[in-house]
Amino acid sequence: MSTYRNGPLTPENLTQIAPELRGMVTADANGARTVRPDEFAAIVLGPGPQNLPLRVEDFLRRARECMAYGGFYYPFITVGLGQLGLVAEAAIRAHAEKCGVTTRVTGSGKPKNMVPLIDELRAAGHLNTTQETYWKAVAQLRNYLFHPDECPVYSLGAVLFHLNTLTQALLELFPKAVFPPLSGGLDKTPSE
Repeated sequence: MSTYRNGPLTPENLTQIAPELRGMVTADANGARTVRPDEFAAIVLGPGPQNLPLRVEDFLRRARECMAYGGFYYPFITVGLGQLGLVAEAAIRAHAEKCGVTTRVTGSGKPKNMVPLIDELRAAGHLNTTQETYWKAVAQLRNYLFHPDECPVYSLGAVLFHLNTLTQALLELFPKAVFPPLSGGLDKTPSE
């Protein structure tokens, strides 16, 4: 039986269960019990959208994989949330390119910042007001997560909310993307 880690992470206790999982329970026909790391990973590694732009898919996979290790080192959930900021920026850039909006600053060739790019997409009619508000909020959260004075460790519930809403927003930006059918288990589609 796996044990809960006590103290800081070391090579010797690397595969022991994160102590934060003690408070996370699941229930089945046999009653309630503590969530195991593999179940924890199944929650975030379940089916996700397919046929997104390659860079967006890569960042989304990386974010979900970081979160999956939260069963062993709980702060990885927040690292995964930070990676969702990269998903968002890659998605906005891919959407801009698809819509013919330049992603580079004229003259310098440097990449445009995310919020001005969102503004341009909205002004050109490629985002509606709700989408503009959402993507700007994601940009603000991304900036917040990368400032050490402000960065707490988020709960799985909070991070899953962001993962699910981002997934819905990606499906709106890229309507040809698909969400595969569920295979069962702990996974839920973002709309459930």
